[in-house]
Parts: sequence; structure tokens; C-alpha cells
Amino acid sequence: MKFSQPEKQRNIIEALRLSALAVAKMQHQDPISTAESIPEIWKAAEGALESEPEHIAWIFLANCVASAAISCLRQPRMRCDLSDTDMQDVAEKFVDRLPSTGVLHAHDIVNLSLAQAVEPCISAASDEFRNAAPDNLYGDDGLTGVFQDALRLAVSKVFAQDPESFNGVVAAVTSVTAEAERRELAWQRHGAWINSTFYQAPIFSPDNEIDVPLAEVYQELRCFWNKRHFKKAEGTDEDIDYRTATVADIHETMTEWLLSAPDNDAIRLVAGGSGSGKSSFAKAFAARLVHTGTHRVLFVELQHMRMGSAGDTLKASIGRHLEDLHGYKQPDKCEGFPSNPSDWHGTDHKPLLMIFDGLDELTANQDRASDLTQRFVSNLNHMLNSLSNAGQPAKAIVLGRDLAIDDALKEADRPLESVLHVAPIRPMTREDLRLDGNPPDERIGEDFDPVSDSHYLMEQDLRLDYWPRWCAANGQETEDPPKSITDESMADLNVEPLLLHLLIISDYCGARWREAAANRNLVYQDILSKVFARNKKKKLDAYKQLEEKNFFELMEVFALAAFRNNGRTGDNSAFEKLRKIYAKPKDNLVYAGMDGASLKSVALLIHSQSDIKGAGFEFVHKSFGEYLAARALIGAADRLRQRRESDEFDGTDGDHALRWCEWIGDGVLTNAVVRFLKDEARMRPPADATILALTEIFNHTLQHGFPVQDLKQYNNPTYRDLERQQRAAEKCFLTVLTILAQVREKRATISFSALASSNTMAMALIQRAFPFGEEATDLPVQMSLLDLSNQFLWSAVLNSANLFEANLSKVSLGKATLFNADLTGADLTGALLHWAILIDAHLSGARLTRAELIWADLSGANLSGANLSGARLNGADLTGADLTGANLTEADLSGANLSGANLSGAVSELTDARNLTQQQLHEAFGGRTGVGQTILPEGMDYPGHWHDAAEGHREGFDAYERAYRVWLSSIP
Repeated sequence: MKFSQPEKQRNIIEALRLSALAVAKMQHQDPISTAESIPEIWKAAEGALESEPEHIAWIFLANCVASAAISCLRQPRMRCDLSDTDMQDVAEKFVDRLPSTGVLHAHDIVNLSLAQAVEPCISAASDEFRNAAPDNLYGDDGLTGVFQDALRLAVSKVFAQDPESFNGVVAAVTSVTAEAERRELAWQRHGAWINSTFYQAPIFSPDNEIDVPLAEVYQELRCFWNKRHFKKAEGTDEDIDYRTATVADIHETMTEWLLSAPDNDAIRLVAGGSGSGKSSFAKAFAARLVHTGTHRVLFVELQHMRMGSAGDTLKASIGRHLEDLHGYKQPDKCEGFPSNPSDWHGTDHKPLLMIFDGLDELTANQDRASDLTQRFVSNLNHMLNSLSNAGQPAKAIVLGRDLAIDDALKEADRPLESVLHVAPIRPMTREDLRLDGNPPDERIGEDFDPVSDSHYLMEQDLRLDYWPRWCAANGQETEDPPKSITDESMADLNVEPLLLHLLIISDYCGARWREAAANRNLVYQDILSKVFARNKKKKLDAYKQLEEKNFFELMEVFALAAFRNNGRTGDNSAFEKLRKIYAKPKDNLVYAGMDGASLKSVALLIHSQSDIKGAGFEFVHKSFGEYLAARALIGAADRLRQRRESDEFDGTDGDHALRWCEWIGDGVLTNAVVRFLKDEARMRPPADATILALTEIFNHTLQHGFPVQDLKQYNNPTYRDLERQQRAAEKCFLTVLTILAQVREKRATISFSALASSNTMAMALIQRAFPFGEEATDLPVQMSLLDLSNQFLWSAVLNSANLFEANLSKVSLGKATLFNADLTGADLTGALLHWAILIDAHLSGARLTRAELIWADLSGANLSGANLSGARLNGADLTGADLTGANLTEADLSGANLSGANLSGAVSELTDARNLTQQQLHEAFGGRTGVGQTILPEGMDYPGHWHDAAEGHREGFDAYERAYRVWLSSIP
């Protein structure tokens, strides 16, 4: 078809500029500014749209070029700061390069980037874009390539936005005799969409400001697959059932299967946890295959797809889904087809590869998740057989989380080797390879090794390859990887590509990474909130009635079920029971009729897999279960308060204690859960009423115990069963109570009346909650804000104990071990601490007035701001102690070792300290003048190495700290 430029160019160009901008904005999901339709824009330009077909053809061609140019400028990596008007001016420069006359062919509509008419535009693309966006992150070839991709998409988008105006052009070029060209156009458009997901679409970022596409940071993954074997044991008729594992590059493995496997081996399943890199691999493999042009590649995101009703076929469901996404119905989408592409396969000249990503998310859309998972893979196998018999070979890759893939494998009766498991990006171990059920190697054969790793891939640490790629993509100078990238303490966040990516783009990758290692709740909550938002956005049926609070509540129930069962596995029956007693009554009514509230549906949304016995699900990343268990324990505490306040529950404190036991079961606190508990309590400060309610309930249990005998968890429970449950309930309760009290805005000491009436109950409580000997754990004691005044705790072992703001006045802690204990703000007035070990203890702000610290070891202790007035520090070891701002009025320092101690601070007055010597001052460090000045007793001289500082400036404190560190480093 011929085209020619219309004479009324001025009005035409104005309408052209506006419509091109609207198309580009719609492509980049800017619906507010594209509210006005394209036909209305054309009508607004007087006399603009001339009726001659040749003129309309030129306008169509020009609109495609202009919208492609603006679409490129709006790409994040173009980093273009131009206004919409300026972008239109750039688009007009491209249009000016079009010839005034020419011919449009059918293959031009299929792929406009190959049209002779647009060659001048393509040739000038790199110069025009570099002038318009000098800070872009593309090279010359990249700028040209981006424009060519945009041209391939522009034809369908421009036509879909205004079929009324351009129907005649497309019909004339792609006539009834050009069906092949129309189909090729659909495949080209679908291929361009696949390319855009890998080469153009920015990777995920919380604020959507990162413009790096997946292709620039993509890390090629390793995979492994298992094979099952049987052999006779030597000298017997016994069959030995065992597995072997093969480790390989996933791209090479999949390519070899695609090109050489027989037609009856038409499906590969790819399994891995959330964030393991499955979807990234799928996009990369599809895009690279599109580039080679050897196959038709059909990519389907299953979270958007609905299976048909009973009697419908999988082929029909796929076709309907793709037609619904076609440009005529969804102008801002391009992955759809005008009709079912499976119907074209019989006459196609290329083999077909279908990629289905998100099998687990497909099942979340249905009422019977397991059945649909099984039916999908089984029906897919039959569909592929039919397609291969009718034409070229047809194969499929199905990706999903381990649980969904395992279910599909069983139902479809596929061999183990048809499943490729995505490997972690850290160095691999044998434990990663699903060989747990094997007998010992020597029983299978002499020198037998079940692992085949011919290229030594297992020992590679792919994280070290990912980091320089990330730096290069972001225009950063490549330096040594941050410690967080490979440190084992960050293993919950750095062994899978998605989580590693989230870590890198967070504030916890560089200098602050230790904050995330010690307080990961911020990262975990953010990840889970994004999971909810992602699934909510997908409009899955299971999410229609769910709010974020319900989502987290169900996750917490799952975690409680796991917490009761070794912290990893959540049992189906336990989940159902816990959901009923954990959720509020009105929420239970919602959950009861919601398939999305079942354990299986919940488990599919988080790092989980079927447990070994098949009775429930387990967290692949145990840390997710620990984090959610901590959330659940904090939530359970508030639920007890609500029960005590509610008229619906007419229960006693004993009844509330029983409910706590039902939630906890045999759950054992670990250090990891306690860490999450502390951070969660800081994130969700409790009400004062919650602290009071828990205090009263616990006071009841001190007298009467937790009623574990009423749990009926075991038939004919033994004494040990009851003792274990009693200990679990008490330890969890006390820990949660004290942690909540620690973060309460108006802190008040927790006073148990039972303790006040007994001299031995406090020690007995510590020994029960934190046993010694064989039952001892390294769990830090959590007793912050407790009233332990006047208690006899001689020789108590309280290493790393949390005694934050506890009332320890007149307590007897002689020879007690309090290494690294947190006594911040604690009241130790008159406490007896003879020979106590307080190395590295945190005593900032503690009240130690008249405390007996004779021969106590306080080396490295933080005593900043502590009140030590009148304290006896005779012979105490204060080596390296921080005494900034400490009150040492009338403190007896006879024989105390102050070597390396920090005595700075305007409040640090040593004027009235007793038995202080000049030699002790020379061994310490302080301020002579200005900021941090230490006031010395009359007649004593300031040592020469002490610091002189400017008065009243923040810089003065920093300078003092630097000087102190320099002096410390100089001490032999």
C-alpha cells in the first residue's frame, strides 16, 4: 500500500504528537494522563485527518515512529528529564526523517523495524536519544536496539488505541490473503514483550527508582536433578532404593533437552523456593530463544490465568487467556494473541516451546488447588502430544515452588529427572541435593559417590559474580563485595537471588549490615508486605477477602503450628485448631469459608515445602518461621489482654493461662526467636494494659502453675510431658512479658506479689526457666523490668541476661556471673556485688548508689551516666570501662584499676571521689577543657595526654572520641 504525507501538515503533526504521547504513556502505565482517547485527539485537530488512504497510511506510519520514540524516552534507563512537550519535539524530529511517499508492505506491519521507510529514523536514533538524554545508560547499539524493539511493538499499540482511524490501513496491507503475516505479527509482538521483560523492564525496587533491567544483573544459575535407582544388596535379596544427583548449568541443561530430547519427553518442571531465581531464568531462557529464532516461544504467567469449567480443555483455557490479553481488549498489554496460537501449530514451520511460570500461583486461583495442579500438568502432557502429532515438535517448561511441582510430579507420573531443582547461589553442599533418604554410601557400593559434578560447579560462590555485575549495571565503581553479601549471619537474605537483591537495595547492605543481622524484622516485614501486595494486585481469588492484617495473621498461625513442632514443620491439624483459637471470632467466620485460609494455600505463599511425612508443610527458610513465630507470640500477648477485657470471655486468669498453653504447646524458644521478639516488640509497642494483664496472669501462675494438665495434648501424659509443657509455657510467657515491658513508653517495674513473700522463689524461677547442666541452653535470660529487690541470688549465672531497668535494689549478687548482661537503667542501689563478674556488662544509666562492688570485674563495662555515688569500688577492675558522664561523688576508688577507662563528660565530677590517685588518672583518659571536661579533685593535675576541646560544638564530642581512640591504640 502506498503512503504519502498530507498537505495539512501543521494540524496533522500537532495531533500526531499528542496521540503518540498518549500511546507511549499507556505503555508505561500512566492512565491518569492518558484519559483522553486517541480518536478525540484527532477530532480536536481541525481538518487534520484527511480521508485519502495514502495520507492515513502516512499518519499511521508517523504515529508508530513518534510513539516508539517517546516510549524510548520514557524508559527508566534512558534517564530522560524532558517534559512531555520536549519529548514531543524529539518525536517530531524522527517523523521529519520519514519519506513523504513510499510503500507499506505486509512484512512491514509484522516488523516495522525492518521497513525501508523507517531506516533514516533508525540510523539517527542513537544521536537523537543521546542529545535528548545525555545521561542514558545505553551505548550506541543499545539506543538503536531499544528503538527497534519499540518499533516492533508500536504497530499493534497504535492500531489498538485507534482502530477506527487505522483499520483501513491494516486491512489493506494485511489482506485476507496475508494470514501468515498477521500470525507472524502476533508472534513478533509476543517476542518483543518477552524481550522487554528481560532486557528492558526494571528489576524490582521498593521505590521503583532502580532502572536496571534483569538482563544486566542476571546470574546464570546452577541446577540439579535426581534419578532413582534400585539394586540388590550384596549377598542378600534386599532391594536398595537410592537416588543420585547431577549438578549442571541450568541453561545448558535446558538447551540440550530442548534440542535433543525425544517428543515423548516433552515436559521439564523447574522447582525452587520463592526468590530462588525460577522466574528470572524463565525470562532469560525465553528471551535468548526468541533471539535465536529457532522456536516459537509462548510465555504464560499463570497467576493471571483461569482454568475453564468442567469439560473444558487446557488448550481452550490457554487460548481464552491469550485472547483476553490481546491488544484490542488490553491496549496496554502486548503478550496476547488475536486467536489461539495453538491452532496455528499444525501449519507452522517452527517447533513450539511453551513456558508456564508460577504453577503454585495458578492453584491459588482455584477452589481445589491440588486437583488443578495435577490436572494442569497431566492435561499439558496430552496437549503437547497432540500438537507434536499434528505438526512440529511441541515442548513445555513449567515452573513453580517445590510443593506445587512435587504434587504435579506425582499425579502426572513423571520421572524424577524431569524436575530441575534451582540451586542456591552460595557454595553448594551435599545436603542441598535431596539425598537425605539414601542409605550410607558404602552400603550402595565401594567408593560410591551419588553426586555427579563434572564441572565442579558446587564449590562456586555465585554471589561473588553477582556483585560486580550489579555495580556495573548501576554505574558504580566495582569494589570488594560488602561483607553482608557472603556473611553466614546473613544467610537468610543472601543465598537466593531475590533476597540478595532485596538486601542489596536496602539500607542494610553496606556499613549498616550488622543492623539487619541483629534486627532483620524490618527486612522480613517489608518482604512479606510486598508478597501480599503482589498477590493482591494479581487479584487472586484467595485474596479477594483478605486484608494485610489477615494475611499476616494466617502466616502467624502457620508459624505457631511450626513453633509447636520443632520450629520448622506446620501440621495440618495443628494449623486448623490454632486458627480457630488464635483468630478473632469474626475473622474465623471469614476464614471458615475461604480456601485461601487453608494451610496449603497459606504455605504456598511463603518459603515452604511439604514435610517429609506429608502431614503438613515446613519453612524452607527457617528464619521466616522464626520471624512469624515472634510476631505470633507478640500477637498472642495482646489477645490475652483482649480476652480479659472482653465481655465475651468470662474466664479466670487460670483460663487465660490455659489458652496460652494451647497456643504454645511444646514450643521451645531459641535465640533466633528471641531476637525477632525484641525487634518485633520495638516495631509494635504494646499498650500499658497488655503489660498489666500479663503481669497479673503470670502472678497467678507463680502460685498455681500453668494448667498444662488440662491441655489433653497427649493421651496419658507422663510427668516429663507435663514438665516440658509447663517449662515451655512459663519461659515463653516470662520472655514475652519482659520484652514487651522493655519497650513500653511509660516503663514501670513488674512486681509479682508472690516473689515479695518468698526469699527463694526468684532463684527457683530462674532455674526453672533457664536450667543448668544437661538441660542448659545458651538462651539469654529475659527478666527486664522485674522487681527482684532484696532477693538472694548469690552465685546466680545470668550471662547476657536482659535485666533492663530491673529493680535490683539491695539484691545479693555476690560472685554472680553477669557477663555481657544488660543492666541498662537498672536500680542496683545498695546491691551486694562482691566479686561479681560484670565484664562487658551494660550499666548505662544504672543506679549504683552505695553499691558494694569490691573486687568486682567491670572491665569493658559501659557505665556511662551511671550513678556510682557512694559506691565501694575497692580493688574493682575498670579496665577500658566507659565512665563518661558517670557520677562518682564519694565513690571509693581505692586500688581500682582505671587503665584505659574513659572519664570524659561534663557530669563526670571526681571532685569528691575518695582514694583517687594521680597514677590512676594517668592510666585513664578524660577532658582537660571544653566539651567532655572532667572535674578533678582540688590539688590534682590534668595528665598531659588528656584532651582539650572546643566549647559547645558537636564536632567537639567527635574530636574527643577520635582522640580517645588514638590514645587507646597507643597503649602497649
